[in-house]
Amino acid sequence: MAEKRKLRLGEILREMGLVSEEDVTRALKAGKESGLRVGEALIELGILTEDRMLWALAEQLGLSFIRIAPDQINEAAVRLIPEDMARSRLVLPLIQIGPELTLAVNDPLQDELFEDVARLSGCEVHLSLARAEEIVDGLNQVYGKAAEAEFEPESSLSSDRYPDKELSYMAADKGASRLLERLLKDCLENNVNAVHLKIRGGKAQVMFREEGVMKVVLEMGAGWGRAILTRLSLMTGESREIGSSRSWRIEAQVEGSALGLDVSRLQVRGGEAALIRVLGKRAKKMPVNKLGLTPTQRGLIEGMLATPGLIVVTGPGDSGRATTVASLLGGFDPASSRIVTAEDWIRTEDPGVLQVASETLPKGESKVRALTSLDPDVLYIESLETAGEMEWALRAGMRGAFIFTLLDFRRAASALNYLAGLGIHPSLVAEGLSGVVAQRLVRVLCDKCKSEVKLKKSQLAGFDGVVTEVLTSGPVYKTKGCKACGGTGYKGRAAAFEVLALDHRLREAVASGISVAGLPMDYGKPDLELPHRVLELIKKGVCGWEEILPFR
Repeated sequence: MAEKRKLRLGEILREMGLVSEEDVTRALKAGKESGLRVGEALIELGILTEDRMLWALAEQLGLSFIRIAPDQINEAAVRLIPEDMARSRLVLPLIQIGPELTLAVNDPLQDELFEDVARLSGCEVHLSLARAEEIVDGLNQVYGKAAEAEFEPESSLSSDRYPDKELSYMAADKGASRLLERLLKDCLENNVNAVHLKIRGGKAQVMFREEGVMKVVLEMGAGWGRAILTRLSLMTGESREIGSSRSWRIEAQVEGSALGLDVSRLQVRGGEAALIRVLGKRAKKMPVNKLGLTPTQRGLIEGMLATPGLIVVTGPGDSGRATTVASLLGGFDPASSRIVTAEDWIRTEDPGVLQVASETLPKGESKVRALTSLDPDVLYIESLETAGEMEWALRAGMRGAFIFTLLDFRRAASALNYLAGLGIHPSLVAEGLSGVVAQRLVRVLCDKCKSEVKLKKSQLAGFDGVVTEVLTSGPVYKTKGCKACGGTGYKGRAAAFEVLALDHRLREAVASGISVAGLPMDYGKPDLELPHRVLELIKKGVCGWEEILPFR
């Protein structure tokens, strides 16, 4: 691997007497305006010829300056690195001999790039200087000319979210490192849940799922999109086949914070798409009375937190469950309670909480059993994947610990039925379970543009008579979109909850083995069921009538 050099190209050429300080200043200004690097700008301005610059650099840096002939191109070597990386940074793998790879480059001062090439290829990289035109010809010989113009200069980036000056800064690194770093920083700062990347034809588009709403944040050339995926692939620390359809998990460092990402990449008709789920966001720690619970629900939860046991928080993905758990954990004092959490990505920086990475737990052994050996008063384990794990959690609750975990059901009743159907003895479920908190987030309508709509009964087919009567008897609202809400029709999200606390009557019913379907209609009183809580928000004009459809 070539030694790292601290000097920049303009400084090297100036020290060699090939250009003046004024020449470098002119080239920097021209490059900023046209998207060219300083060496390209010096050639474009006629200050240096490419051959003169490369000969001088080769002599100064102890490298060879070579001419590339078509019969020198080794296709297997060229394909060791992604096409978008090779084209955007003008590098051409020439030959691999054992653990060594010879790389033809036009700019030898790209140390981070050469380190990336070494990781991707698994080889020690040696550099030779070559003319840009000959590198492009070599790439075209392997890949063809169709993709040659896909990686455009910074003018190919457009956004209503980021100002032009910031786009220019992001585009200055054609390897997309700055671009990806800015997008991830945005995710961290604005609680973005998922990033969608679509590449089709010569264009690419980045969309954020922010507060439950999809928003286009960046449009660009296809080369930029593939460069982002290349950077994500390099973060794994493993050599991967970039063109394959696969998923992988990585940890990115964003301004000193670890951000966990789940990346899924797949081929689609006319191009490819990727979904980047943001896992490493720290859950918001809010006072329980700020979550959106009703006074009745807060009272039920206070009762749950007064007696040890298993507390299940359920709801669809991205429904704010982790925020709810973080808020409930905040009710325990780390000075007097031993609090242990186990999840793949850390969500709290509270020094009083003992955090255990789940992958460090013993293989083949119950996670709950291993963690209860730490004598926790409070334990949060994000996923209990088997009946055995759930049984251990229920037993730990009976022994005096508060256990929190997540499930994916929409309704509290469904979570209760799931536990009853795991094959665990009904008495253990009845005695070890404190309660279930079901939740979902509804999209809050923009007050400036929401409009009334009159529903027909045919639109509500499948709902019971109560829901149909409520939604057809008065005004309900739908989204429209305006400048104030960015054309989405929404302004954030609100939480709707259903709290099912096990009282004496319900414990007896569960212990008898009865299913929820066999319980009295008022089994969950005094709290309303979740669909009726959503119905209240619809009638108040908080959210659109479509929010009831998942409960059809």
